Amino acid sequence: MTGRQSTNSKSTLAKSTRALEKKHVTLRAKFQEQNEYLEITLAVRQGVTTDLQAKRKQVPELEREVARLTLAMSKWCEFVELVAAHETERQLHALG
Repeated sequence: MTGRQSTNSKSTLAKSTRALEKKHVTLRAKFQEQNEYLEITLAVRQGVTTDLQAKRKQVPELEREVARLTLAMSKWCEFVELVAAHETERQLHALG
């Protein structure tokens, strides 16, 4: 190998090395970006999962509350009907 060939080989090797280093930096940056995205995605997923579990625990309690309020409303309607019937009876008695 002559001096000129050696210089060309060194120059080619240096260019290849720089190109590989650039590629390495680019790939490292892409990897870091993807890693951060994955961490954010996992954190969001964990938060959503935790929120869903909390809401699932609330369902039976809310169902009991709906049943209680439905029963209370039913009793209130019965009471209102009873009061209305007594009032009607009182008015008829007053007229007659």
